[in-house]
Amino acid sequence: MSIKRFARNSTATLALVFAAFSAQAASYTPTGVQNDVDYNSVLNGGWKIVYQGAYGGSFSISDVFGSIAAGSKIMLAAKNIASSVFDVLAWAGLEEVTQYTAQNQTHQANGVEWYYNGGSMGFAGAGDAIQQNSADINGSTWAGTPERDRLSWHTSGGYDVMPTGVDGGWRAGSNIELNDSQDWQRYVLVQDNIAPVPEPETYAMLLAGLAIMGAAAARRRKAQLADQLAA
Repeated sequence: MSIKRFARNSTATLALVFAAFSAQAASYTPTGVQNDVDYNSVLNGGWKIVYQGAYGGSFSISDVFGSIAAGSKIMLAAKNIASSVFDVLAWAGLEEVTQYTAQNQTHQANGVEWYYNGGSMGFAGAGDAIQQNSADINGSTWAGTPERDRLSWHTSGGYDVMPTGVDGGWRAGSNIELNDSQDWQRYVLVQDNIAPVPEPETYAMLLAGLAIMGAAAARRRKAQLADQLAA
């Protein structure tokens, strides 16, 4: 292999390495409830929208969540249409987000308290209690001091069953009574498939291999020059 060809191959390989590092850096998977997150940062961080609609609207549970593959990571989020940031968001596995919980009960996943029944669905910050009436009114002007780490959407069916549909919204963070709002949007997002990024040990082996290839190419070039001089 000529030195020029080796250089081209090495440059291409290193480009792939840096691309892998970039893909790793772009993945957005925070722990816990998040506020004021840039809209594009989420989409560029490996998430795609599977549902977007006004808080004043409604949608079928089966149409949205039933279309998502088992084991997927899903995110619930809310944003004012005039804003470029999500007011509040959180994510966990599909099975965690849609796990039935009794009235006023939650279970924790990814540092978030999730609830899901025919009264309402949503999340609260880790360790926070909820009060479904029918949406979660805790941490609002209705009950206590307003908190931003909560999201609650009205659902249908009753507290003792799995929900069949999502109705009017109600809250996004500390913004409440959004049932008829067209200015506030609800989002359900799924994490896109991201190619696995090699472990650091893999990079070390790759760089070591490049060094060996470089040394071998140099030896071959030196031998070729010696043969030419001896001819």
